[in-house]
Amino acid sequence: MKNKILTTAAGFGTVAVLALTGCSASSGPSADGAVTLQMVESLTNPARTELLRGLLDDFEKANPKITVNLVSPPTEQADAKIQQMLQSGKGVDVLEVRDITVGPFANNSWLYDLGPDLEKWDGWDALTDNAQSASVAADGKSYFVPYGFYGLSLFYRTDLVKDAGFDGPPHSWKDLLEQASAIQDPSNNIYGYAFRGGQNANSNVVAAIEAYTIDGLDVDDAFLMEDGSTIFAAPEAQDAVDDYFDLFKKASPPSAVSWGYPEMVAGFTNGTTAFLLQDPEVIATVQDSSLTEDQWDTAPLLVGPSGKAA
Repeated sequence: MKNKILTTAAGFGTVAVLALTGCSASSGPSADGAVTLQMVESLTNPARTELLRGLLDDFEKANPKITVNLVSPPTEQADAKIQQMLQSGKGVDVLEVRDITVGPFANNSWLYDLGPDLEKWDGWDALTDNAQSASVAADGKSYFVPYGFYGLSLFYRTDLVKDAGFDGPPHSWKDLLEQASAIQDPSNNIYGYAFRGGQNANSNVVAAIEAYTIDGLDVDDAFLMEDGSTIFAAPEAQDAVDDYFDLFKKASPPSAVSWGYPEMVAGFTNGTTAFLLQDPEVIATVQDSSLTEDQWDTAPLLVGPSGKAA
C-alpha cells in the first residue's frame, strides 16, 4: 500500500503548513489496522520539538491505531535531510516545508494536492483569510495547510542598551548600527549584533533591502518593485546592503561570517551579542536561557529611511 505524506512548513516570513506528498515512509497497516507514520521537522529547537511532540501525543490519543514518530534533524541540516528522504521516496510521511522549499518540493511532484480534501474539511472556515490564501499555489493547487506565520522581530539586551546610554531599542536600521557599534566591546566578549553570514543569510539582508525600497515595493511580491523590476536592482538596495554589512564590520563577532540560526540564537542567549533578528519561536529559547526577564525584550522590525518596514 502506498501512503501519502503529510508536510508542514516554517521559517522567516513563511507559512507553516500541513500537506501531503506522494512518497511513503509508513510501515503500512498491520492486520489490526495499526499504522506507524514518521514526521520530520525542519526548524528544530528543543522547545519547539517538545510542543510538536505534545501535539502528536494528543493526535495519537484521539487515533489509537496511529503512531507518529518525530524525527528532529539539526536545523542547519534539516532541509537537505528532508530533500534526501523525498528523493528516495521513503523515510518520511509527515514533514515541514518552508517558503524556500515548498516550491522545489511541489515542482518535483513530491507534494500531494490537498484541494479536494480541504473542500470537505470542517476546519477550513476556522483559518484566517491569509492562511486560506497562502494555502493555494500559483497553479491553483493546495500543497499544504498553514499552521502559522513567521515574521522577524528584534530581540535586544535591555541592560546593554541602557548601559550604552540609549533610552530604548533601535527603531531603524541606522539606529541599530549606531547602538550595536556603541555596545561593541570585544575585550569583554560583548558584541553588538548577531550577524547571519552562514546558511540562509539572505533572509536578514532582504529584510533590510525591503525596508529601504518599501515606497516602491510590490506588496503582492516583495522581491519586486511596482514597476516590475527586482528590488535588488533598486538604487536604495545598495544603501541597505552597505548599512547591513557595516553591522558585520563594526558591530559583530568575526566568527559571525559563518553563523546560521543556531549560532545566532546561542550568541544572544549566552550574552555575547546585544541584538538578534529572529522569529518569535526564539522567545521560548531565550526564556530557558541564563538571561533574566529584565535583561531582554523584543521590538518591531527595523524601518528604512522612509520610516516603514515591510
